Amino acid sequence: MIKPPTEKEARDRTLESFEEIKRPDASPRTAPVTRTHSVIGLQDLRQRIYATAKAEPEKRFWGLFVHVCKLETLRMAYIQAKENNGAPGIDGVTFEDIEKTGEEAFLERIRDDLTSGQYMPSKNRRKEIPKANGKIRVLGLPTIRDRVVQGALKLILEPIFEADFQDGSYGYRPGRNPQDALHRVAVAITEGKTKVIDMDLKAFFDNVRHHILFGKVAKRVNDDKIMRLLKLLLKAGGKRGVPQGGVISPLLANIYLNGLDKALEELKRTATYKTYILAQYARFADDLVVLVHYHDVNKWVVQAATRTIEDELKKIEVEVNKEKSKMVDLGKGESFDFLGFRFRQVMSHNGRWRPDMQPTMKSRKKLTENVSEICKHNKSQYVGKLVSEINPVLRGWVNYFRIGNSGRCFGYVREWVEKKVRRHMMRARQKKGFGWNRWSSDWIHGQLGLFNDYAVRFYRQSLPSDRSHNPWRRSYPESPVPESVPWNLCGKSVEVAPWQSHAGPSSLRHEQPGDRLSCNCLTRDAERHPCKHAGRNASEPRCNVVNRTADWTAAKGRPSPFSWGEGTIERREIA
Repeated sequence: MIKPPTEKEARDRTLESFEEIKRPDASPRTAPVTRTHSVIGLQDLRQRIYATAKAEPEKRFWGLFVHVCKLETLRMAYIQAKENNGAPGIDGVTFEDIEKTGEEAFLERIRDDLTSGQYMPSKNRRKEIPKANGKIRVLGLPTIRDRVVQGALKLILEPIFEADFQDGSYGYRPGRNPQDALHRVAVAITEGKTKVIDMDLKAFFDNVRHHILFGKVAKRVNDDKIMRLLKLLLKAGGKRGVPQGGVISPLLANIYLNGLDKALEELKRTATYKTYILAQYARFADDLVVLVHYHDVNKWVVQAATRTIEDELKKIEVEVNKEKSKMVDLGKGESFDFLGFRFRQVMSHNGRWRPDMQPTMKSRKKLTENVSEICKHNKSQYVGKLVSEINPVLRGWVNYFRIGNSGRCFGYVREWVEKKVRRHMMRARQKKGFGWNRWSSDWIHGQLGLFNDYAVRFYRQSLPSDRSHNPWRRSYPESPVPESVPWNLCGKSVEVAPWQSHAGPSSLRHEQPGDRLSCNCLTRDAERHPCKHAGRNASEPRCNVVNRTADWTAAKGRPSPFSWGEGTIERREIA
């Protein structure tokens, strides 16, 4: 009996018959083009994850563990851990020891342990730090190996949850800092929100419930290997809480308190009068302040905010520190502390109420204790070594507190530190006093090199168009306009303003309000840099600084694409 041909045999026969009837002059068939997916870098991957998480709030991400195990991710986590220059963990291994044996071999061993499922984190080394109130803060310091794994996990998970975080959260987030939170509070006080709920959470990092945290993470992550790795890292520090010395702990803390931020955002949308928002809040890790408008009609907002905070904290089993939490009314002369600053409301010189923020006495006392400790350990050392150790401490402290109204405090710190250095030099000569006749202040801060940058600077918050919508977007400077684009006059018609008609150069004194002028400002891209034609003063009508200037460079004979300035407006007939 003849068997019917199989499917493969039938296909081969069809191809053979096709080859027989093919024309001899036909061109050979080209092989099909196979599409290959290009390998994307870590930065692009984080951007894509963030964009997807922002566009799809309910999406659960899977397949993340393979990105954690990549050498590129582990290498970036190692670089970040090395930049922090933390103390070694329980195994005593330092970065110098790792570099002796080879950094790449160290990272490859971590990758192999992760991919094979044999990775087990070590226990955290406990470090006790005394507090100002006599209590002790316990830090859990992981090993460098565990820090690299935590950093790699954070690099992948952070873009997902960053898309869910609220605007009022500022603690340990990319593109945000404590000065942003302080600026938000100062602006709220300027708007009349002077009733403050100063809330502090009791031992927050030590009382985080793991099962609640895993549930919040699982809402956005659908990867069993990621959840297992996260569980291993948390259980290494104990059955409850997240270690304060861990790399991933700040991210987990923000995930844990994100429900509280959402509830406060909903309260802001509810507590409104026409277009005015009656409440504002700012949270940095476990420090929270809620500000409400001062009018007595808004008492219900204060009660609603207190009730909302209590209900949300009860859901996540977090207690309030009643010793530090309080209700403050700035209108009655009271004050509150937030992130090292003391906030008050004072009357300005022009008769308006403004916020006054100065470093707290506790912050200043901590600085003086650190400097005194340095001087104590360098009694027999050369004064140059003493200055080299004092300067980094002063620079870090002043750079943090140089916003607000810190001038008087800075004056005290500058004089106090100078006296400590003078006493060190006089003691080396076995003499009393401070040596005011021997060395001038200019010599100590100039020749000797003692830190002297105590200028208070006005804080400017980054514009929303920079990176707020995508924290992982590269913050490159604006690319110059291509050289092929010619320079043109703006040529837009401008109407002479009343304050520009009676002053200025002789060629402009005859202009009357309502006359039409033409802007003679040079520009190469009028759409990206529109001319506002704003008169700055009464001496001459000017174009705004948005456009390029007629700054002709002698070398190339054309305006420099990197120079910005103001162009003049000249009289010209308008077609």
